[in-house]
Amino acid sequence: MKFGMVIVAVLLLGLVLSPASGAESSDNQEWPTFKRDWSRAGYVDVVLPDELELLWEFPGEWDIIRSQSSPVVAGGRVYFTAENMQDNYLYIYALDAENGELLWSYRTGWGGSPAEDPTPTVVGGKVYVGSWDNYFYCLDDENGDLIWSFHTGRKGYMSGVDGAPVVVNNRVYFGCWSGYFYCLNAKTGDLIWSFSDGDGSMGHAYGAPAFADGMIFFATAAGAEVRENGMIFDYTGWVYALNADDGALIWKFYIGDEAQCSVAVVDNRLYVGFGFMGHLPGDGMWAFDAHTGELLWYFDTENKPAGAPAIAHGKVYFGCDDGYVYSLDAENSSVVWRYQIGGLIFSSPIVVGKKILIGNGNLNVFDAETGELLSVFGAGTVPNSPAFAYGKVYFIDYAGGMKALVPIVREPPALIQPWLVVLAFTVVGIVIIFSLIKIRY
Repeated sequence: MKFGMVIVAVLLLGLVLSPASGAESSDNQEWPTFKRDWSRAGYVDVVLPDELELLWEFPGEWDIIRSQSSPVVAGGRVYFTAENMQDNYLYIYALDAENGELLWSYRTGWGGSPAEDPTPTVVGGKVYVGSWDNYFYCLDDENGDLIWSFHTGRKGYMSGVDGAPVVVNNRVYFGCWSGYFYCLNAKTGDLIWSFSDGDGSMGHAYGAPAFADGMIFFATAAGAEVRENGMIFDYTGWVYALNADDGALIWKFYIGDEAQCSVAVVDNRLYVGFGFMGHLPGDGMWAFDAHTGELLWYFDTENKPAGAPAIAHGKVYFGCDDGYVYSLDAENSSVVWRYQIGGLIFSSPIVVGKKILIGNGNLNVFDAETGELLSVFGAGTVPNSPAFAYGKVYFIDYAGGMKALVPIVREPPALIQPWLVVLAFTVVGIVIIFSLIKIRY
């Protein structure tokens, strides 16, 4: 009985002093691909303070290096791509995630355009990334040495790759501008299967594909609509679902406008933003049943392109070229909140705990529930999605500069109330004293 009371008191003290549960530890969290995982939801359950400050910066130069890549973080390194404006080649960079030191770089062929800088994926000690030289690359993550490359080209076609690949079950999945979607052996680079509609309707496979339930999902742009009187090339896009094992078409859905961003799949729902320059109907956010392709809802952004969404808390978050950041109910597309930050929003949001991070001319932090703008970090144009890993926020500005931000903690987190600590020690002390008295007498 005496020792039981002591044990109870010690357990009480341990409960009070133990860290809060339910959130992932930021010390171990990584972000190895675009939007963190194959769902492309862009969400991690970590507590993030409202304000951020610069920890380190890897400088870019407007006239030399430009980038619209998103950073990925794995194995203590940050990876991204950027185009050198002097030699027009695309470079893959690896930096130390703690201090921004350049560890290695690898030069691919022609860079193409800074609007199409691909985002890498890092899995199993390898960096998988496409380029605009009609090749897809696999590099050693330690030193950047080439392991294998795969030629994506079709004669007479531009075959660049700009989306982060899916790497799962020893397979690499990605699409390219040539109107083909590929599945390769992740170890050797050998072709397992390729998919194309064959009638020209598929168009360019933009953005990062998503993977769920043995299916690969992606959206396209600049395809053609097949009608009774022939194929009309009208720069329209489609949404596709393929069997990941053999590349067989499961379903596809025609959209009036182009998709120039990545898809996201969560809870058997596929979300994708459409629109390019607002020149065709269909701009907005679309939601489908992931298994059947049934259209569940469409949110019209009125001739303004919608960007790649982030999905969390039963909401769909995205930026739009109308200058607004949106939060929609994932069930029915009703507007929960919207906030106008102005200008074209090229960045795609991520959700860190209860915060939304999205760029335009700055990196903005919003309250995910209310849409309140909590803080702004001045950064120049932020063209793509940030990343969160090791308790830091990583993002790239348009001049190719990589920045790492850390939270500003103005006061100790109130995880432990002082009176609880005093109470716990008092209880433990009383129990020990009474136990000693009983033992003595």
